[in-house]
Amino acid sequence: MSIQKLIDSVRIYSDWDAFKEDGKRIPGGYLASRHDALYQSAIDLKLATHLAFLEPRQRKARVRELCEVATRKAGWWPANTAGGRRRDYLVSKIVPPAESNLGKTWLEIRLRVEPPAPRLGLWDEDPSLFWSPQPGAYLCRAACIGHEGYFHYFVYGNGEARWENALQQRRLEQSGSGAKAYRDLLPEPGAIAGE
Repeated sequence: MSIQKLIDSVRIYSDWDAFKEDGKRIPGGYLASRHDALYQSAIDLKLATHLAFLEPRQRKARVRELCEVATRKAGWWPANTAGGRRRDYLVSKIVPPAESNLGKTWLEIRLRVEPPAPRLGLWDEDPSLFWSPQPGAYLCRAACIGHEGYFHYFVYGNGEARWENALQQRRLEQSGSGAKAYRDLLPEPGAIAGE
């Protein structure tokens, strides 16, 4: 299926209040029980193959060398195409787990990337999961806008009932569908991050 047909079929489920409901804005609690589990589900279902995130402010040894640079001096997250930042947007393959440099499970990956005693940890570095329907082209599966506290999850076509059920069971509501809704969040379909 082409990139255009896939984004025409997309359904987006959103959590607009994750950090607000988390209260103290620290890892654990609401974020850990809900979104850690959803990111792991996307990995378990083999719906996400790559993780992209903003290079942590408190750089942890070896994290950068285990990743590739998707965008230099990136905006806060993939939809923000404004450059001029001091940090790069990094990407690493996570599926199959045997080929992951960062870890075999989402929690293992998150703890490896996070600096000691983080305020929000990896969630504050806009971690997004992507998959590749065609060589060299990527579509977003999950996106966290850390500084805003928004989470978005993407369901494509008619063959992802288990994934859609997992999102609905956690009481996420559909916030949009189709190409326009996708481009409102990620203006460049097929790209991991805007230049």
